[in-house]
Amino acid sequence: MKEINSSDASHQLAPQILVVDDEPHVRKTLTIILERAGYSVNSVTDGDEAIVMLSKSSYDLVLCDLRMPRIDGMQVLRALKIAQPNTPLIIITAHGTIENAVSAMQQGASDYITKLSIAEELLIRVEKAIQQKTLIEENKNLKRQLDREYSFSNIVCISSIMKAVLDRIRKVADTQSTVLITGDSGTGKELIAHAIHHNSSRSNRPMVTVDCGSIPAELLESELFGHTKGAFTGATGVRKGLFEEASGSTLFLDEIGELPLALQVKLLRAIQEREIRRIGDNRPIQVDLRIVAATNHDLEVAVNSGQFREDLYYRLNVVSIHLPSLRHRPEDIPLLAKHFLNKYGQKHHQTIRMIAPDAVDALMNYDWPGNIRELQNAIEHAVIICDSQVIQPTDLPEKIQFTAPKVRVNIPANRLDLKNILNEVLEETESQLINRALELTGGNRTKAAELLGISRRGLLYKLKEETSE
Repeated sequence: MKEINSSDASHQLAPQILVVDDEPHVRKTLTIILERAGYSVNSVTDGDEAIVMLSKSSYDLVLCDLRMPRIDGMQVLRALKIAQPNTPLIIITAHGTIENAVSAMQQGASDYITKLSIAEELLIRVEKAIQQKTLIEENKNLKRQLDREYSFSNIVCISSIMKAVLDRIRKVADTQSTVLITGDSGTGKELIAHAIHHNSSRSNRPMVTVDCGSIPAELLESELFGHTKGAFTGATGVRKGLFEEASGSTLFLDEIGELPLALQVKLLRAIQEREIRRIGDNRPIQVDLRIVAATNHDLEVAVNSGQFREDLYYRLNVVSIHLPSLRHRPEDIPLLAKHFLNKYGQKHHQTIRMIAPDAVDALMNYDWPGNIRELQNAIEHAVIICDSQVIQPTDLPEKIQFTAPKVRVNIPANRLDLKNILNEVLEETESQLINRALELTGGNRTKAAELLGISRRGLLYKLKEETSE
């Protein structure tokens, strides 16, 4: 007959433990010890009942006798691995069957205790097993989150130029090739580096990142390669460098163009030889890693000016990926804006349905010197400021609100008189810009003149010219 002892409602959030043993006094003793320690306990008399319980409820831990009639502990272990593969099982064994308990651990049990174990030892092993389960689940949740964040589907684009970039990333991701990512600040170079890593065979270990521009030159060598005790003042112990930390994974060298020349030689050697030496140690240490580097500098120009080693440049530039500035992929702006609207709407608990068409126009007319990072910040700003379910131009940062539309010139196919066409285009453009500036400033001529970059008197003169015409 099934015997179930449950803690009261106040313990519903306590870790859930299933005790399986055919000896009543063992079940009772274990239940008392565990419940006093704050655990919620169910106890059953044999393996049959345990398998039924595992099909109905989830547990944080199973404590199971090894020897029981009909279905023994090993069969319960196999059923648990199918029903709840992340749940640990601790074998309960007599002294004479410890060898069998060790065999059970080889087949997936997390630990074993003897029936004569004292309460303190039991609780230590139980806590350790539950902590291991929690850590495994947290790691799996983090892996799922990273997979979502850095999947190719999360790289938002419809432009042909970015689709070509995405195609190249897909091809290079699961290779061992060194990759150099170039592009202006804010174009998403680190996102691409993460996407390459998380879609590679090295994704089971975290990518290691170092910003070569943010670490003082005198500390960067130690950061990259590590040091031994006493290698320099302040080196009080042995320290592994980031090359060692990244062994088996990917090392992302961000802002590689900022790397001092003296360190470029050592980096080149490390990449070529796949080994490093800690500061103060001549012993080589083998490393197995993939290098992904990024820069917003033109490294070819840096090579020509002697600021970057040519041999290192070619060693890094095995596969190059250039990320276009946002102004060169304007068709992606509405899509990215919608993506960030969903992201920050959830973050700030705002139910905003859409971005108004004239607000989208303002986004399209702006040049985005800060690229995607600036667009992201602008949408978060709008989400926080917005008082309705639709983002209006006035919810955007002021410099985006007051951006004049981009001028597009339509030239008749049958006209080639350059001088006359330029004069007509200039007049039409000037008129459009003046009207737009007055519209944005509510007719305030002083503010309109500031937007246009001319004096108020100059604006009045141009308005008078338009009127007289």
